[in-house]
Amino acid sequence: MKSDIEYIKHIYAEILFIKNELANTNEILFLENNVFKTSICAKY
Repeated sequence: MKSDIEYIKHIYAEILFIKNELANTNEILFLENNVFKTSICAKY
């Protein structure tokens, strides 16, 4: 029983880690997109 809980906690930690990584990626893409738009607007 104890090992089941440890296993679930481990999987949950993995899921949180992946969610965090995805959130960071989305933030970076969002920032890059904004910088890209801003630089294009500055050119024209």
